[in-house]
Amino acid sequence: MSRRDAPILPERTPYGPDPEQFVDHYRPDVAQPIGTAISFHGGYWRARYGLDINTAICHHLVNRGWEVVNVEYRRIESDDTASVWPQMRADVSAAVAWAAGLSTDRNRTVIAVGHSAGGHLALWAAGQQHSPIDGVVALAPVSDLESADREALSSSAAAVLLGGRADEIPDIYADASPIRLLPLAVPQLIVHASGDDDVPVDMSAKYVAAAIAAHDEAVHLNPADADHFTIIDPRTPVWRDIDDWMDSFAGRGRPNAGANLPY
Repeated sequence: MSRRDAPILPERTPYGPDPEQFVDHYRPDVAQPIGTAISFHGGYWRARYGLDINTAICHHLVNRGWEVVNVEYRRIESDDTASVWPQMRADVSAAVAWAAGLSTDRNRTVIAVGHSAGGHLALWAAGQQHSPIDGVVALAPVSDLESADREALSSSAAAVLLGGRADEIPDIYADASPIRLLPLAVPQLIVHASGDDDVPVDMSAKYVAAAIAAHDEAVHLNPADADHFTIIDPRTPVWRDIDDWMDSFAGRGRPNAGANLPY
């Protein structure tokens, strides 16, 4: 960590009445934060995985000077028989609005950082009309829900989330799938390793190609010797490039991730 190793403890704050509608809010020990980073955790949208998955990322970013909001949201319970997508999308929108309201400075940068299913949510949130998100760091994101459904990833998690198969409810998939929302009109850094056994790296390759074709600024980093989970460890080498890319929004130069890198 470039600032210090001592942890900054978050303040747990609700953004809605449901017990799962809360954020862990980390305030950096600096006079002026670099910006606001909104963190979305993964776990294929299932309730047994919580926001603590992203704790190391949050500690890393707050110690570098970012104000960090780690989002919890309503997820798939084991006994759910109906789609939870309407509640989840409402939670993501409410949490993003809460995080964006932390500063009265209209020039403060807001970046969404998400891993796996959280990468899906980060990209989805950026693609919404009037979104306050200025850029996205998506770590092994589930960026194409129709593809996730076809491949039955994680025991058909996409179909469970949305309440049916893609050919049954195409409009809902179109609403929920980031690749169908392009262009997002914000820069996107997609970090996805070939050694990923949970989300196919080809999904990100196709997503980035589609984003570029839609005239979005998008970069795919494919770190060596990495898998689905090593990329959420800020001690790994790829995080130097993620940090540089994020800091670029603070007036420190244009994003240059992917140039002359060994990926």
